[in-house]
This record gives sequence, structure tokens and C-alpha cells, in this order.
Amino acid sequence: MRVLVTGASGFVGRVACAELRSRDHQVGALVRTAGTEPAGTRGHEGDITDPVSLARAIDQTQPDAVVHLAAQTAATKDADLIERVNVQGTRNVVEACTTAGVERFVFCSTVVTGNAHGETLTEESTLPVDTIYGR
Repeated sequence: MRVLVTGASGFVGRVACAELRSRDHQVGALVRTAGTEPAGTRGHEGDITDPVSLARAIDQTQPDAVVHLAAQTAATKDADLIERVNVQGTRNVVEACTTAGVERFVFCSTVVTGNAHGETLTEESTLPVDTIYGR
């Protein structure tokens, strides 16, 4: 299977790429800086906030699946940057995949629930988050 991984040069991305490669998948790595792609992957320079670079990477990779791992971390204090990357960037990836007819999309994100004070949270719960990243 051909898989494109966003955030491939990050901590989780490198591990995901290695695991995919160990299972004989062809892995394309979307990276912001050329040359930072994990070993054994084909690097595609781009940014999830740039729909043109996403479309180019998807066109070059022709993936059967996209694994979306790119994000600004909780350490980022810039609310606008978090919104631009984590919300709009994810929206861009979904739209690019839809346009290209990618049939499999895997989205992974850190679950940030805040302090639930022992309550069981459900889909209807209001999450008790108190960080920019969590919101």
C-alpha cells in the first residue's frame, strides 16, 4: 500500500513511518524541510497550511491512505498558530484527500481532556480543557 504521512519528521511520525516500512508499505513523508524525512521514505516538502503543497504531495504519492500526524504541540502558546495548523491544516488535509479520492484517512491526535475529576466522559460531555491546545 502507498501511504502518505503528515508530520513524518516528528516524534510519532518517525515511529509510524518505521512501522509502515517494516510492513512493506511504500511511505511518502510530508515534511516542512527537505531532507528531514525518515529513512526509507520518499520526502515531499510541504505544509498542511498550504493546500497547493498538499495537493502536490498527494499527486506525487498517489496514496491509498493518508496518516495525518502533523500538529502544533501543547507547548505552543500562540493560539492563532494552533488554530491555523491544528484546525485549518487538518481541514486542508481532509479536503485534499477528498479531492484526490484517497479512500483511507487516519487522523491521530493527543487526547486532551483536562481534569475530569474522576468523571467518565462521553461524546456528550463538555471537555474540561483549560489550554489553547486542548480547546
